[in-house]
Amino acid sequence: MPRQWKTAEPDELEDDEDLNELRLEALGSLLDTTLADFGVSEPNEVLTCYDELAPKIGADGTYVMHEGSHEEREAKRREYLDEIEKNLKLKSREDVRETISNPEDFRTLAGLVDGVLGYGIPFWRNTTQPAFWWGCRRYLGSYASTVMTPEELEEYAGLGSSWKIAGGWTPGTGPDANFGILYCRQCDEDAWQWRYTLCTAVDGEHIFETTPDFLAWYTHFGEDDEVPDPKDLNANRVLGCDF
Repeated sequence: MPRQWKTAEPDELEDDEDLNELRLEALGSLLDTTLADFGVSEPNEVLTCYDELAPKIGADGTYVMHEGSHEEREAKRREYLDEIEKNLKLKSREDVRETISNPEDFRTLAGLVDGVLGYGIPFWRNTTQPAFWWGCRRYLGSYASTVMTPEELEEYAGLGSSWKIAGGWTPGTGPDANFGILYCRQCDEDAWQWRYTLCTAVDGEHIFETTPDFLAWYTHFGEDDEVPDPKDLNANRVLGCDF
């Protein structure tokens, strides 16, 4: 649920400068960034620096590390992929351990971005939008812990009895949603294949053969075309982008 925003009383604001600072703080909280870093001194200036701001806050749904050099970013990417693959070979079914490796299309994705978090304003996204891939950010937890045994994945992914899982990992999660990258097959199939899955409390399971197929669908995940009645909106819903 969006947090309750504290509204300053009129006599607490000494002048227009105080009011402007309060507005910038509220806007910075919504965008999860420090607007002064972009030279913004008035709220309406956000629109003039959108092209610079949007990729930094991941408004298009992707996360790219902007700190450090290209070599440092590549090192983090290799560390992530190497640790995932190492643990796939430890935790997967015995008959696939020698041959299992990261799916090639995911390797391609990891070479382009450092995470896929879902589109939108960060404050709204962080509270309502499931993240497909948290990315190469060690502080969020051990990469190895995201790789599960087949038995754990069967319970986690919720694919049902018609599927067999040889291995895989859980790249991201979110409210009432579990993502999986699974080396699996249906009971009537002979070959194991990488698939991308999402299990939600409301919509059930979704299974995709490739990352492009998944991302084309994920681009619109959570969209709501219904326009809210203005009578149902209050300050907290507007400030929290809860509409």
